[in-house]
Amino acid sequence: MLERKLKQLLPMNIQMFAEDLPPDTPPVPPIVPPVVPIIKTVNKAVYDKVAKELAESKRLLKAKMTDEETAALAATELQTQLAEYKRKDAVNGYEKTLLSAGFNVADSTKAANSLIDGDIGVFGELLTTHMAGLTEKVKAEMLNITPTPDPGKVPPVTETPLDIMKKQFPE
Repeated sequence: MLERKLKQLLPMNIQMFAEDLPPDTPPVPPIVPPVVPIIKTVNKAVYDKVAKELAESKRLLKAKMTDEETAALAATELQTQLAEYKRKDAVNGYEKTLLSAGFNVADSTKAANSLIDGDIGVFGELLTTHMAGLTEKVKAEMLNITPTPDPGKVPPVTETPLDIMKKQFPE
């Protein structure tokens, strides 16, 4: 019987503790807060007003800054510029090296940025495609420098293609 009363009394309110209710009394409905619609857009006039106030407050704050605060702000801006310049310098160094290795301009830029960012996967793909292109170029060059035999006359084989390649491209 106690369990039945507990089930009926939930949700509880303070008056239920003061008096016993008969068992056939319906439970008190819970209080549900009203649903407030959420506005997802902001009126342009309100947005412009807030943006103008924010810009004005920033301007006033900057005007009130002390010399030390201004110097600190300038120092942080210089630090960010220095970091950007160091990155550009590193990218240019990698690009120069990759261009001298035979990469085209677009691939060298992409590979240099991937090296700086630490994205070795992109660099590996670019290197693989570059090496495949070099292999094809070497094969084509080898075919161009290999003499064609005269018909009906077969010269004796004295050198292997590997020996010819070593002569053409010494290490």
